[in-house]
Amino acid sequence: MAVHRHSRLHTDDAHVAVVDCGDPPRGWTQLRPATVFGLILPHRGIVRGRVDGVEQLLDPASVFVERLGSEQQFAHPCGGDVYTEIVLSEPSVAALMGGEPDVPGWVAPVSAELGLRHRLLLARAGAPDSDAFELTERTLALACGVFEQLAPERVAAGRPATATARRRLVDETRGALSTDLTLGLEDLSRTVNCSPHHLSRIFTATTGVTLTQYRNRLRIALVLDRLSEGETDLRLLADELGFTDQAHMTHVVRRAAGLPPGRLRSLLYATDPAGAAAGGRAVPLIGDRTVRSASLSGTMKRFSTSWGAFDLARFPEDPRDRLFAWDAADEYLLRHLAHGEDGPVDLSGDVVVVGDRWGALVTALAPHRPAQITDSFLAQQATRANLARNSVPADSVRLLSTRDTPPDRIDVLLVRVPKSLALLEDQLRRLAPAVHAGTTVIGTGKVTEIHTSTLKLFEEILGPTRTSLALKKARLIFCTPDPALAPGPSPWPLTYALGADAGPAAGLTVVNHAGVFCADRLDIGTRFFLNHLPRRRGVERVVDLGCGNGVVGTAAAVANPDAVLLFTDESHQAVASAKATFRANTGAVRTAEFVVGDALSTTAPGSVDLVLNNPPFHSHQATTDTTAWRMFTGSRRALRQGGELWVVGNRHLGYHVKLRRIFGNCEVVAGDPKFVVLRAVKR
Repeated sequence: MAVHRHSRLHTDDAHVAVVDCGDPPRGWTQLRPATVFGLILPHRGIVRGRVDGVEQLLDPASVFVERLGSEQQFAHPCGGDVYTEIVLSEPSVAALMGGEPDVPGWVAPVSAELGLRHRLLLARAGAPDSDAFELTERTLALACGVFEQLAPERVAAGRPATATARRRLVDETRGALSTDLTLGLEDLSRTVNCSPHHLSRIFTATTGVTLTQYRNRLRIALVLDRLSEGETDLRLLADELGFTDQAHMTHVVRRAAGLPPGRLRSLLYATDPAGAAAGGRAVPLIGDRTVRSASLSGTMKRFSTSWGAFDLARFPEDPRDRLFAWDAADEYLLRHLAHGEDGPVDLSGDVVVVGDRWGALVTALAPHRPAQITDSFLAQQATRANLARNSVPADSVRLLSTRDTPPDRIDVLLVRVPKSLALLEDQLRRLAPAVHAGTTVIGTGKVTEIHTSTLKLFEEILGPTRTSLALKKARLIFCTPDPALAPGPSPWPLTYALGADAGPAAGLTVVNHAGVFCADRLDIGTRFFLNHLPRRRGVERVVDLGCGNGVVGTAAAVANPDAVLLFTDESHQAVASAKATFRANTGAVRTAEFVVGDALSTTAPGSVDLVLNNPPFHSHQATTDTTAWRMFTGSRRALRQGGELWVVGNRHLGYHVKLRRIFGNCEVVAGDPKFVVLRAVKR
């Protein structure tokens, strides 16, 4: 059957699409597990559903609630139907349902009010003055309306109980929006520690306007203010104020003020704007042009800074990759170094950059001969490639890993805040002896990456700490070193023994260095994998791909004394952990290979019998399947004929589709409502 899907909203937290099923078969579809949390709201047609053995009818007066992991199949007795599909992330469902991402029931009635919300959502999705913030607000309100019918007590659980608490929440929200208008709804809700729907409902009830309406009022006020100063770059203005693009800003402003921004500027600014710019009017920080993200140009993106313009790419370079090698946090830091409140930062001493994700910072600062400290092999390779493509001498930057001895003296310490708080603590404690009273310490990160606990670490280890205002969802951390502090050595690595829930791996000792995924406990995906590892004997070469702390490969080594193990990961901390875990359980006699690298890029083709893999699906804050795809294709190249790749992953990631495309086959070995273990054979 021909299915036509028209997307209306696509973010990390919510997806909305209108689906036309065409002319589907009348019989039952194959029984399959649901891979997402979602809602199906029919426009027309009738569908019969069978979920976990229970059969019900779905029509335009009802809504189908899709539950992750439930076994479901459908039939279309009257032919084609059209429906709206809403997919919600697991954190979004948890936020709406009192903290737990599970939903009761699976068919609920649609009231006239919910039906109207549904149609208004679709209408606003096609309006030129709507954006993802408004559509997410409407989507979550619609979803919550459905969930309230099924479990009203759970939905109400996270709502502030008193008028004082609600007023405080509204004031905090207004303050957060005034500070950074580029915050998305989910980012804003996390900032004020409230679920998106409760925040939207309480804000509207207290102020009389929706979050979207209030946010637009703030944005329009700032547009008018900037236009009255003679602002000429409307594209940049739209970007700074969180509009989708310049056309979106024009629609919003025209609807509110009756005129487009260009006409308003001619009314509000008496002097010719070009003449005013030539006269050197003061430009506020938010309008600073010293650092700007360029648009895509082929596979390369151009990064303009006060130290020059640089062509940058991530590693490995992929012409289809639309992600940049820098972000607003990098821009904000470089802007401050060149044009801080007290003038340019003195970079004449020993400069150390920690956590530079793709080499953008050290490439720009190469004239000051910085040292880069990173846990990532890919970041090091990206740095080398970016230095070369911009004709910067390779010896301009000293490349160090998190396992190398840190510099003896640091005059300027620049820290890109990592996702792992443990890694940040480990690095700050290791670097603290090289920091002195005159050291300039500046951290940078996205607003969602910098928390109270982040600032507390800087304060406890280095000295008094404060933050900047947010700009384009990024923030700076300023720390004044206090030589009187004695923070002590890093508490890492941690060691613990696996319990009975690890199955055949129970009793193994695990060693974790800081920054390794789930460093202080065994994550549930790995635990599930350990209970379903292949049972093999004899001499064979086994790879723990993306090894983390190495517990999967170590369990395979203990189960098969004749196996030869290769542990590989792009994290220096992970490979060090894997080596320590392997040694703790097999002793000093047995040997294995430990490689910090890019998946299996250096492994000889046809040299491996078994690959065990738990692939990541994030690259820093971005959700992507690029890493998994590279791991799967690399595994097929490295495996011998008849060799096997075993993968564990979340059900909703759909790895079986990729494996069938690459290997031509894929078998489900084991599964539960959240995870599946898959097996693909090289034939």
